[in-house]
Amino acid sequence: MDGFSLTALRDALLSGVLNWGGRILTAAAIVLCGVFVRKLLRLGVQRLTRLPGQRAQEAIRRHRALQTLLLHSVDAVVWFIIVVAAISALGVNVASILTVAGVGGIAIGLGAQSIVTDVLAGVLILLEEQYVVGDTVTLAGFTGAVERMSLRSTALRSFAGDLHVVPNGEIRNVTNHTRSFHRALVDLSVDYAEPLDRVQRVLEQTLAACFPGMEGLTAAPELLGVVDLADSGVVLRVCAECAPGEHWAVERKLRRLIKDAFDREGIVLSIPQRMVHLAPDARQTPDA
Repeated sequence: MDGFSLTALRDALLSGVLNWGGRILTAAAIVLCGVFVRKLLRLGVQRLTRLPGQRAQEAIRRHRALQTLLLHSVDAVVWFIIVVAAISALGVNVASILTVAGVGGIAIGLGAQSIVTDVLAGVLILLEEQYVVGDTVTLAGFTGAVERMSLRSTALRSFAGDLHVVPNGEIRNVTNHTRSFHRALVDLSVDYAEPLDRVQRVLEQTLAACFPGMEGLTAAPELLGVVDLADSGVVLRVCAECAPGEHWAVERKLRRLIKDAFDREGIVLSIPQRMVHLAPDARQTPDA
């Protein structure tokens, strides 16, 4: 009886050791494989987000922020899978753990929905490089220079000096005023009594003298011609291609040069006029 008990106990212990030993080895193998996969994924993220050549400091900071976010996301997902798989290999029922994690994730997601939306929008802005610090943009109805960017928000400094902080999740449309090139547009309204041939000749001579020479221009200004017959005068339009962010300064300079040229040539700019017809007094008789 004693021998049987010892043999049974020995067999039970051996079976338990083998069973738990196998589970522990399986869990350890899962952890090792997970760590290896994590390293491969991190190397892949670093390779994909590597900056080619010389880049501006702001671009480097922006890509580092994006790279850090991606690396942390990879770590969180991989470690969650490793822990769940290792616990399952040890024989623990992970269904309840996944249920609790799912409920907690939903609660956190609902509570921080706006933050998640802002961060995801910030990631897309960084990936697509819609704008960078220093660009002049219009976001959510605000126009100004981008002073700083983060995954959560974008700060704009308006021309009046106001600082507008716009959550990235509220950005639906982006108008970038400082990419590639810009066009300066100047509309001029001259009196109807002025001969158009003479006006156009003076304008063409004035514009031809601007390029090269005027700072900000990348091509010679062009007279597009008559664009409107307004109530007070004939509207002509001048178009000039200029460097990014220089169109406002170029427009001011062109208006000044054209005004001086018109003054020298005696060309009259139109002014708003209203013609009033006076009706005869109804109380007066025709013979009066």
